[in-house]
Amino acid sequence: MYRGHIVPLVVLLLLVVGILAGCGGPAKGSAEWHADQGYKLFNQGNYDEAIKECTEAIELAPDFAEAYNNRGIAYVQKGELDQAIADFDKAIELDPELAKAYNDRGYAYYLNGEVAKAVSDFEKCIELSNDPRLVAKAQQLLDELR
Repeated sequence: MYRGHIVPLVVLLLLVVGILAGCGGPAKGSAEWHADQGYKLFNQGNYDEAIKECTEAIELAPDFAEAYNNRGIAYVQKGELDQAIADFDKAIELDPELAKAYNDRGYAYYLNGEVAKAVSDFEKCIELSNDPRLVAKAQQLLDELR
């Protein structure tokens, strides 16, 4: 008697679960959302707005290492290397295993002419990272410095 209703009910349940799973991503207004917005703005070349979004993320979650790192890369693009290095320092303090923060800080040191510090950070990035593209990028810069 209910057999005819079970299949449509299961299909409906699977559809709802699929829709909810597809609604992933950080909640609008969360620290993660602001950090993501900052990264998108950075990729569009809008560094000032990227910095604002990352700062908002940091205000919401002061222990969010990715937000410091994202803000740091925007500062690098603006040529504000001291501010960038300070953000990378904080990202590394919060997450000592964040390989890209070492790479990004190494690049800031590289631009700042601080070769020994750059070499050390690129080596640490290579040691920590499982991302072949990040390792290749760090290795390329390391090779230029040696």
